Amino acid sequence: MYFARTSNAEYLIAMKLMSGRRYKKDLSDIVGILNEQKRIGKPLDYSKIDRAVKDLYDSWNGISEYTTKVLKAALESENLEELFEEQVKEEEFSKQEVLRIPKYDKVTGSNIDDIINMALKKARAKEKYNLGFLRHDSLRIT
Repeated sequence: MYFARTSNAEYLIAMKLMSGRRYKKDLSDIVGILNEQKRIGKPLDYSKIDRAVKDLYDSWNGISEYTTKVLKAALESENLEELFEEQVKEEEFSKQEVLRIPKYDKVTGSNIDDIINMALKKARAKEKYNLGFLRHDSLRIT
């Protein structure tokens, strides 16, 4: 007999928060999970997610400031579908920027956010891209 393991939504979010990869689908998954929970009438709040993070990792240490901003923006959002679409666009943009880096340049977990932030700032300055995530004030990188 096969048993499928399942996790509560807040624990999935906690794991996505810890991963927090801006060039993968971690952040849009967070927004999508929150949206689905709201849709089925079981919305999550910060306290449930906080408990899951602390159960799994003891604290929020190791979860990036940006990832926390995305979570807070999603929890406060009136339109999770729109935020989800914006996050998907940012992730795709970030992925493409990371892939553009020559193989001889060193990309690590510690500098990936800096690389993505520089690319986003450059795109905003040029206003080359007409992407919604570039205008989302709560997630704006300064």
